[in-house]
Amino acid sequence: MKYILWTLLAIVGIIVFFKHLINQSKHPAGLIGKLMMKTWNRTYFPMIKWAVNSIEKTSVLQILDVGIGNGLSSEYLFQQFPNSELHGIDISEEAIRQARKRLDQGQANFQVSGIEDTNFASEQFELICAFQTHFHWEKLTESFDEIARILKPKGHLLLACETSKIKIYLPELVEKESFQQFLAKSNLMIAETSSSGGFVRYVIHKI
Repeated sequence: MKYILWTLLAIVGIIVFFKHLINQSKHPAGLIGKLMMKTWNRTYFPMIKWAVNSIEKTSVLQILDVGIGNGLSSEYLFQQFPNSELHGIDISEEAIRQARKRLDQGQANFQVSGIEDTNFASEQFELICAFQTHFHWEKLTESFDEIARILKPKGHLLLACETSKIKIYLPELVEKESFQQFLAKSNLMIAETSSSGGFVRYVIHKI
């Protein structure tokens, strides 16, 4: 009986721990949040480089990095687009604090915000990036609506993430056709898609 009780407690503890890690992946905070963001750097930086290198570097004046984590993606965007004005948002205050250690106010403008409701001007950005994050957006339709509002007519929305995360969190949008139908409701369309090493990349335009 005692063995069964300890087994049940262990199972409950594991479940609680994994739920905490999932919450941290959405909203990193504290020491665990910092450690997870460092882990993400090692895991996802190759994906970020692969995705960004598909974008033409000229004629990009305004960039928005959505879900910046600790700012590694923003730092890379700053390096690749040195003549652009860079903005970054994240729902985590800890993420914003960490990102500001990488880039100062003269290099990038960071703020705590979700993508579903921003204070940016309509048609402000030539490039909006979201790496390893859109499957966590709680208000997915509103988020893409807002992106369509702040993206310039000939701008690019660049999404990149693990294919497995879409299968887990957005199984109804795994197929390109299903995702396209969903995006069309926000007047967006997939212009290009590719995959490599377990990652998928979408380049999305306004209709």
